[in-house]
Amino acid sequence: MIIKDLTIPIRIILDTALSRRLPRNHPKQKDIAEDLTKRQAGFKGEKNLRYYLDLLPKEEYLIFFDLNLTVNNYSFQIDALVITSNMVLILEVKNFSGTLFFEPIFNQFIRKNNNKAEGFPNPIIQAQRQRSLLIKWFKEHGIQAFPVDYLIVISHSSTILETSNEPSSISQKVLHAEKVVSKILELSNQYKKKLNPTRLSNSLQKLHSPPIPNILESFAIEKNEIIKGIECSQCHSYSMKRDHGAWICPACNFISIDAHKQAIFDYFLLISDTITNQQCRDFLSISNRKTIHRVLSSMNLRSSTYEKGKKKIYYRPDIHWINKNHCLN
Repeated sequence: MIIKDLTIPIRIILDTALSRRLPRNHPKQKDIAEDLTKRQAGFKGEKNLRYYLDLLPKEEYLIFFDLNLTVNNYSFQIDALVITSNMVLILEVKNFSGTLFFEPIFNQFIRKNNNKAEGFPNPIIQAQRQRSLLIKWFKEHGIQAFPVDYLIVISHSSTILETSNEPSSISQKVLHAEKVVSKILELSNQYKKKLNPTRLSNSLQKLHSPPIPNILESFAIEKNEIIKGIECSQCHSYSMKRDHGAWICPACNFISIDAHKQAIFDYFLLISDTITNQQCRDFLSISNRKTIHRVLSSMNLRSSTYEKGKKKIYYRPDIHWINKNHCLN
C-alpha cells in the first residue's frame, strides 16, 4: 500500500511562484524556466513509476514517495522507497529520452540525443550513496537493519539503454519502468529472512522532514526584485484593491473574494516564513491595518503575540498545507 503518496515537489511550487513574481523580462526568468522544466520532467517520471508500483500486492508492500531524511545533520532524498517484510528497495527515477550510455570504467552517465552528448551525475552512484545513508539512518534511530537494495528506473519505455561490452552489473540495476514490478518480485524472493516493517514505516512517517529551500538565494535574486501587490488571475496585473469585502482589479474589473491568499502564500514561499500585519500591508500594497488583520485571521495561520500582546506574528504553514493549497497558475 502507498503510505506516503506522490505530491508536487516543493521546488516546482517555488519556481512557479518566483517566475510569477518577477518581471517577464527579468534576466533570471530563463534560468527559472529551465529549472522548472527539468523538475517537471522528473515529476512526470515519478508519476509514471507510481502507476506501475500501484500494481504490486497492496498487503505485501509499503511504498513511500519523495522521502527526505536526515542523518548526522545531512539531508538526503529518495524518489521512492519500497518496503517488504524482508528488504528495503531504493528506486532512483530518471526521465530521459534518447540514448543513455552507462560507462562502467569511469562511472560515467551520458545521454545522447539529437546528435548531442551530455554528461550527467551517475544515478548508480547516487543510489549507492542513498543506500549508505539509509543504512546509517537505521543505526542512528535504532531500527532493525533491513537488507537495502536499489534500482535505477528509466521512466520512458522508448529510451535506449546502452553500456560497454565489459561484464558489469549495470543491466541488473537499470531498467525501464514497465519492468519494475517483475524485478521487485524477483528481488523479494532473494531475501529470505522475515522482519517486521511496522516500526520502520512509522519512523519514516514521523521523521520525514522535507526542506523548503531559499529559492531567492538559489537564483541570486534580491527580495526587492519581487513584484508586490495582489495579482489578478485574469489579466495578471498586480493592482487589485479591496472594495466591500472583495478584491477588484481596476485594469479589467475582475472580482475575487480570496485573491489575497495567493499573495500571502507567495510571501511565505519567497520572502519569509513569518509575516506581520505591517509586512503584509507592504507586500499586498494595502494600507488599511484592519483589512489586513481580517484577511490574515481568516486564513487560520498559526500565530503568536509579542510586545506584551499588542502585535501578532503569523507563521508559514507546513509542507502538507503547501501541497494542498498551492497555485501553479
